[in-house]
Amino acid sequence: MSLISLIQKLMQRKAVVIGVVDNDIISRSLSRYLFVAQFVRGLVLDVGCGSSYGISIINRVAKGLNDVVGLDIDIDLLRYGKLLYNVDSLILADARFLPFRQQTFDSIICLELIEHLPKIGQIKLCRDLYNALKKDGLLFISTPNKLWFSPFRKPLNPEHIKELYITDLIKILENSGFQRYQLYAMGDKKNFF
Repeated sequence: MSLISLIQKLMQRKAVVIGVVDNDIISRSLSRYLFVAQFVRGLVLDVGCGSSYGISIINRVAKGLNDVVGLDIDIDLLRYGKLLYNVDSLILADARFLPFRQQTFDSIICLELIEHLPKIGQIKLCRDLYNALKKDGLLFISTPNKLWFSPFRKPLNPEHIKELYITDLIKILENSGFQRYQLYAMGDKKNFF
């Protein structure tokens, strides 16, 4: 498949392609990766990496990295990322079934993914993230704040299956084994955490 036909296919599926989507979406995503880049270390996993642009940011900005592994369910996005960003450590897999041994990663990034899963998938994902993370590892997870995006109704974004309130996310993390966490908000109304 040529790069042109791959880009056309991705655009038909409304995938995030730099220069094609709203600049606000890109700037929020870029801000998240730049924030995370300050803290990641060692062997890093980016779950739901999409086209790998976040991995390219992490590789350029973060210090103390061994490698960054990307995982996504969409083979077309992974191919696009490999071509555009020259990222080699990419794995085709479903985030609900992580193919890693326990305590593999020093840092795990999971940005804007959990809301695309049903509740049982969210719980399974967080348990698998906990298991794949080393004991002193760091998890970076972000999701739209349901309080601001779609309170008391189903999500506005049709691809979001289950958006979370802050208390929902905390409960899932605690039930998955995470004992310590810090919450940060993005935007003027704490739109994301």
